[in-house]
Amino acid sequence: ILSFALTLGVFYSWLLLLSLLKGPKPIHDFVRLQLGRIDRWPRGAKLALPAAVTAVCWWAITWALAGLKVLPHPFSEMARLEEAGIIALQGYLTWKYPIAALLTLHLLNKYIYFGTQPIWNYTDATGQKLLQPLKRVPLRIGMADFAPVVGIAFVFFIAELAGRGLALVYKRLSG
Repeated sequence: ILSFALTLGVFYSWLLLLSLLKGPKPIHDFVRLQLGRIDRWPRGAKLALPAAVTAVCWWAITWALAGLKVLPHPFSEMARLEEAGIIALQGYLTWKYPIAALLTLHLLNKYIYFGTQPIWNYTDATGQKLLQPLKRVPLRIGMADFAPVVGIAFVFFIAELAGRGLALVYKRLSG
């Protein structure tokens, strides 16, 4: 049950990312259909929602896991809340996979003609949004554009650094 809930939570977190990117129709209509009213929330609320839900769920589940002796009892309630915050921030690290997938599809679409399917318009538009911070960096050599490759590497590098940093903080809290 918990692994299914985790998978469902990651799926909806990815949908929130796609909602934040707000790509063209009809693909964004699928995201809107899945998220319902949440898709109309302000960007800040949609950005904070995965962390808030994850923190509350982790805080609640630690009571049961500590009671079953799967996890050690935290030193204090504040330690339990700090752990929940760290776990909630780690939830954002799963966004590296859909970002990398979108950038990979964007790269493929630049050099291979796949037709006029809506998915290719969507990946092109969202890929351009994701690569916006790299616009000023000269990553084009002739006809070759290395921005998607650098973007994928950058996303995984930042996610790895963030994951290691959060793991160190968590280890200090629990140890």
